[in-house]
Amino acid sequence: MKSFLRKSAMWLMVLMLWSVAAVAKEYKYKTVPNDPMKVRMYTLDNGLQVYLSQVKNEPRIAAQILVRCGGKTDPASNTGLAHYFEHLMFKGTQKLGTIDYSAEKVYLDQIEDLYEKYSASKDEAVRKSIYRDIDSLSQIAARYAVPNEYDKAMAIIGSKGTNAYTANDVTVYVEDVPSNRLDNWAMIQADRFSNAVIRLFHTELETVYEEKNMSLVNDTRKSVEQLFLSLYPDHPYGTQTVLGTQENLKNPSIKAIKAYFEKYYVPNNMAIVLTGDFDFDKTIQTIDHYFSALKPKGTFEPIPLSKFQPDKMVEKDIYGQNNEIVYLAFKTPAATERDAEMMQMASAVLYNGNAGMIDLNIMQQQKMVVAFSSAYQMADGGMLILGGQPSAGESLEQAKDRLLEQVEKLKKGEFDEWLLQAVIAQYKLGKMRSMETHSGQASLITGTLRDGLSWESEVRAIDRISKFKKDDIVAFAKKYLNNCAIVYKRKGEDKNVAKIAKPAITPLKINRTEQSAFYKDLVEQPVNEITPVFNDFHKEISMSSYRKGVDVWYKKNTLNQLFEIRYSIPIGTEYDKRLALARDYFDYLNTPKYTAAQIKQEFYKLACSMNIDVNSDYSVIALSGLSENMSKAVALMEYVLGNVQVNEPAYAQLVKDMKVHYANAKTQQRSIFGQLQSYVMWGKDVAHKDLITPEQMEQIQPNDLVELFKSMHSFTHKIMYYGPMSQRQFQSIIKKEHKLPETLLAAPVVKKDELLSTNQDKVYLVHYKSNQINFGMYAKAHSFSQEVYPITAAYNAYFGGTMSGIVFQEMREARGLAYTATARLTLADMPWTQYAYTTYIATQNDKLKDATQAFLDIINEMPLSEGTFESAKKLTLDNIRTSRITRGNVLWTYDRILRQGNTDNPDKLLYAKLPEFSLQSVKAFQEKYVKGKHYHYFIVGDKNNLDLNFLNTIAPVQELSLEEVFGY
Repeated sequence: MKSFLRKSAMWLMVLMLWSVAAVAKEYKYKTVPNDPMKVRMYTLDNGLQVYLSQVKNEPRIAAQILVRCGGKTDPASNTGLAHYFEHLMFKGTQKLGTIDYSAEKVYLDQIEDLYEKYSASKDEAVRKSIYRDIDSLSQIAARYAVPNEYDKAMAIIGSKGTNAYTANDVTVYVEDVPSNRLDNWAMIQADRFSNAVIRLFHTELETVYEEKNMSLVNDTRKSVEQLFLSLYPDHPYGTQTVLGTQENLKNPSIKAIKAYFEKYYVPNNMAIVLTGDFDFDKTIQTIDHYFSALKPKGTFEPIPLSKFQPDKMVEKDIYGQNNEIVYLAFKTPAATERDAEMMQMASAVLYNGNAGMIDLNIMQQQKMVVAFSSAYQMADGGMLILGGQPSAGESLEQAKDRLLEQVEKLKKGEFDEWLLQAVIAQYKLGKMRSMETHSGQASLITGTLRDGLSWESEVRAIDRISKFKKDDIVAFAKKYLNNCAIVYKRKGEDKNVAKIAKPAITPLKINRTEQSAFYKDLVEQPVNEITPVFNDFHKEISMSSYRKGVDVWYKKNTLNQLFEIRYSIPIGTEYDKRLALARDYFDYLNTPKYTAAQIKQEFYKLACSMNIDVNSDYSVIALSGLSENMSKAVALMEYVLGNVQVNEPAYAQLVKDMKVHYANAKTQQRSIFGQLQSYVMWGKDVAHKDLITPEQMEQIQPNDLVELFKSMHSFTHKIMYYGPMSQRQFQSIIKKEHKLPETLLAAPVVKKDELLSTNQDKVYLVHYKSNQINFGMYAKAHSFSQEVYPITAAYNAYFGGTMSGIVFQEMREARGLAYTATARLTLADMPWTQYAYTTYIATQNDKLKDATQAFLDIINEMPLSEGTFESAKKLTLDNIRTSRITRGNVLWTYDRILRQGNTDNPDKLLYAKLPEFSLQSVKAFQEKYVKGKHYHYFIVGDKNNLDLNFLNTIAPVQELSLEEVFGY
């Protein structure tokens, strides 16, 4: 205790002395007039840019650090380096993640030298010998490493959403920290960006390679990469990819990685974005205190812009097992150019999901199964991408022609002026929604910087875009939308994917009990904990009755002029499985007054949107948008709901399109895996119970679907409103427009399904030709109860929770088996449900045995680490302390709580019980409820490259056909 008090006093004294010194310094900042976010922009003496925006929605701060380097700045001989180094930034520093850096460094230097020899050698025998040395030295170096200590540090200060991403232009590091731990965040990050250490290298290399493997079976990613190559053959956007080549990834250079860090990770090439609940002056003092030690280096010359312009259509074929689709891409200007904003508007005129030209001329008329456009904007250039899947019986070439036809219509100005004005209104609406939360504001600022834009440019964007006219869009289209790159993604084997055998990695011994001195000091720092706030829903929600059987919930929006209304109706596919089909059919139904296309246009003109969501046990009809148009939008919604008419040709085409969607699901590995998991957990009868086969669809009468949809208003339901209107104004609109039958039906009682028992091991396999498997395990676990819920949550947080959890440590850090792996208890959120124990990993075919054994080892003999448990517990408690249910979420959350059979937020119980738990409590829970279970193992992978002999030692392998798994 005395030691703790001395350290607490020391930290307090340091902070007091620093505060006195910091106050004396004046920090100049810039703002943009009429900025709704009131962002303050600072530049520190070392060139580091800092963007601060206050958002008081909850006591948290979104913290993002942007480094202006990405895939385009990778050396051509080391592609994928920026992304790989992003991974290594989570391995700690000279202080964090090690118990003795000076001793560790001796072996890290040797490993670094061996990798240079390894990459330089072409002799496979020599390379294997060198790799054995690397693996052996890595075991020694790992004795000094504390894996995931960065993640534990973030957990101990209550950060959530710890992540990072690498794009073409930037690498961004993301955290969301409690407002009382900003000082800790800044201290850790300053150390991280000054003293990063490359450790645990060879297992992380395998993790990155598994991510690359995932991309090689991602047909969408392959298609987009080909579009880049076709339009940017003279720029890194096209000549190299963010993930890099297989060859470069298998021949890494730690020296090149270090040189990259030294060049680009400097303050004059970085920006910090903080949005949330803080004091401006104290926050900039904190940032300056910790980050001023970073030294600026060099200058950064921009990469020359691409001069290539295709003089004809560039067509390429690529192959993969997923469904066929065509992509078209037109080269467009850099984000910093005025025409880039024109590109965004042109894309939305073409397609916006509601009333664009593609929406109305293709999708609404059911001429293609899928069709879309998307604006891809970057610092040095962009692309306007169109794509889609042809209807049954049509070719990819015909789909391409349909899309190009809409582009030609755009160039000829064959669209109404109102559409552009509606697109501009929707753009404004999107910006308003982004500004509602601290995380939304952070993403908005970071996205602006990512594209090389100034914040002033972003603030003025609405003013500029509001002045666009139809002629501007037409002129843009004529200038840029001429020759394009076309990718036909055809179904077939991709022969360009190389299979590389797994390296001989000896699993690293994880130092679960060790802690660095840096981490220990962090844990012992005093902190004034934030008091949790648990909503009193009955005080925050004004509850009344519209009439018997219809409750009305009201909450006022004091933030902006947006509204949302939800009708929560207690029927779903468990009541009638045709409801989901009726919902899809609804989009094509006319009324006596409007066609289906005109309905979409009318909502879009009002800057409002109507959505229908059908779940298993309830459905939601939602309306949202600008409050000034709410009265008209409600009237339109109610009219449409009550007056839709049968459209038999549309239903016939819908059935054809659904057949295509059904066929598509059988081509995608993750889709097959998801359906197989349902089959394994519930059995085929339950897994297929909501299925309407194509043959059954053809027998359904479309009029029955229309009547089923109209009958939704016949059930008791709840009307929830969040918006700026007074309660009286809102209720007067509902009273006028919401017409109901005299008698309402009670919520139906539906028999609940039960998970399959797992009394013996079983193995299920679906053949899918790929170098990577999707592998899972399932066991039926204990029933839900209020008493067992908190300890179950504690187990999940410790074992399978974040990147500091046991599963991540073992499967990724120690063994390099996968990019992602999970194992946890899931499902039980309703009183009648049971928990299911499930695992998931995507890994190479030849790692199946290793993955299976690793899961069984850690599930049954759970590793124990007091430090990991305390950080997991602390993170869970801090998330509860600092989370706030606000705005419309108060309504939607309480509705969900009641549906789950609770009367209050379950986090209140978890917060009360969690401090009582020890690691031994979790161990006792694991031994009682988890250890020693039988599992149903299920795999989607290439049976010709799997160790079937090993699988048969678990249980006889049952190979299932796609028809058995999907039910059609």
